[in-house]
Amino acid sequence: MSLAPPVFQYLLPHPALREYVRLFQLVGCQFLAGMALPVKAYWPRPEQCLSFFPRDPERIAYGLDGSLLASPQVRLYGQHVVATTRHVGRDFMVFQVVFQPGALHRLTGLPADALTNTFVDAEAVFSSEIGQVSERLRNTEQPLEMVAVVEHFLAGLVGRAAPARPLDRVGALLLH
Repeated sequence: MSLAPPVFQYLLPHPALREYVRLFQLVGCQFLAGMALPVKAYWPRPEQCLSFFPRDPERIAYGLDGSLLASPQVRLYGQHVVATTRHVGRDFMVFQVVFQPGALHRLTGLPADALTNTFVDAEAVFSSEIGQVSERLRNTEQPLEMVAVVEHFLAGLVGRAAPARPLDRVGALLLH
């Protein structure tokens, strides 16, 4: 088996989406059979994200209890105030949408605390449409094509989004 080179890309969204999306992160690594898979510690950070796993999904442990939770192929998660550890598969790839402060609420109506220290299957929030996006990402190799697929989905959400609140602007100022 020939391994693809690792992918680590941070991309800005289309200008029309920047009010809602801070950036896209694309990370991919393949690991040889028999090689110990890495575990990555994540410290608490002020992010709400939509994560697509077009290849092997990851598993997550919260705090120090060590029990692993399986991640869905597409997950939505909120701000974490506890450390987590992420366990990847042999063929790992994540396409992550990092939202602007308050944007996830504007796009979904979910209160920010509904996703604190947890994640949900994105299909429970966005219906089966998100599964179609995920399938297209599984069949796409080029990062810029992946961006186009996700931006098309997000543009539809933005068309139905609630207006920004003063608190959203405060969050953006604090972040910067």
